[in-house]
Amino acid sequence: MSKPQSNEWYERRRQIMEAALPVFAEKGFKGATNKDIGEQAGIAPGLIYHYFKSKEDLFNACIDEFLPIDRVRLPLETMIDVPPQQLLPLLLQGLNAIFQEPKFFLVMRILIAETMRTAEAASRLNVIFKHLVDPFAAYLQAQIAAGRLREGEPVLMAQMFLSSVALFFIRRIIGQDPVLQAMDVDEMARFVTGAFLRAFAPD
Repeated sequence: MSKPQSNEWYERRRQIMEAALPVFAEKGFKGATNKDIGEQAGIAPGLIYHYFKSKEDLFNACIDEFLPIDRVRLPLETMIDVPPQQLLPLLLQGLNAIFQEPKFFLVMRILIAETMRTAEAASRLNVIFKHLVDPFAAYLQAQIAAGRLREGEPVLMAQMFLSSVALFFIRRIIGQDPVLQAMDVDEMARFVTGAFLRAFAPD
């Protein structure tokens, strides 16, 4: 059994991860060096190995720490009885909270770049997307069965809704688009919900 570590050990480990994340985002896994990360963290590069087995171990720890899967899981299985006109604005507000996480887009930027390097990164990225799309598709399938929405392919319906919302927040947060920054999120939620229901409400 490994010896429990002190709070100071965990605090320093967290400090290194906080420093490494922007370095990985800027330079990628391959381009980031322990020297870069050490300088960002204010420590000697060799000290990193006291807290992480390797640069890859540090990279994986950053992804797990700053984008845990549970944070992007949508608990829609408990909301089947909520009609779409009520749930869709709530869903959009939940996505807004996810996208407002300070490190969310840094981690996504890292993973997207790393999909060209390893199949593991591509798999991680797909898991994140599935945790967003699959519960929503299951919810939409239930609404179709209940007659609240007309027949359609639930996965494509979910993808269409989530993609439009994601692009809004990408342009608003990353692109700093002044038009979208000035737009009220509730107003955007009403518009997207209305457009979705006009497309898929029963005839």
